[in-house]
Amino acid sequence: MLGEDRVVVLLCSRFIMRRQRLTDIAWQYCQMIDGNHCHVRCNFCGHTMWGGVSRLKQHLAQKRGDVIACNKCPHDVIKLMQEHLIELSLKRESIERINREKLEDMKKMYAEPHALPHEAPNTEEIDAEEKASIEQAIKESLETLQMEKERAKRDADEELEAACRESMQYYKEESRRRGKGSSSSRPRPSSYYEIIDYDDSDFSDFSFE
Repeated sequence: MLGEDRVVVLLCSRFIMRRQRLTDIAWQYCQMIDGNHCHVRCNFCGHTMWGGVSRLKQHLAQKRGDVIACNKCPHDVIKLMQEHLIELSLKRESIERINREKLEDMKKMYAEPHALPHEAPNTEEIDAEEKASIEQAIKESLETLQMEKERAKRDADEELEAACRESMQYYKEESRRRGKGSSSSRPRPSSYYEIIDYDDSDFSDFSFE
């Protein structure tokens, strides 16, 4: 019965996370492309990008780095997105710190059988059921920590892939713009330097480890 309860809690948590993702405040400033929440178009400048609303927020907040800043975003939206990103970063740091402290406390309590009574209970005085509960709690905490690490790695991989796609798109647009302005006076580039259409590119073989 306990196992079934954990499955229900896990499913509910995933549903809540998905709902939160689809009701993010940034969705009012973009549109999904072909129903793919990872591929969006900015409502202000029309720029398309991979990475979903997470990357759109950086786009609107004028974050420097591997994302193209929106040149038509209103000042109030820029400020809103910047404050939102700061708040998310602080929440993430707080959650990671709390989880780490809880895990460290449980490991100390279980690994120090000779601790003083006011510091931690002696494992010899803990019955089998309570000992099993502690072991299960430690196991679940380790699993949660591992899931957080994997999620962070996936987010980093998605951001890197999105940056590659966006860089290729930017190169294509910039090359076309320069080509229009100098097509009459310059020879066309050779086929060796043919521009790659990122929408037709296959990134399935790319590894971002």
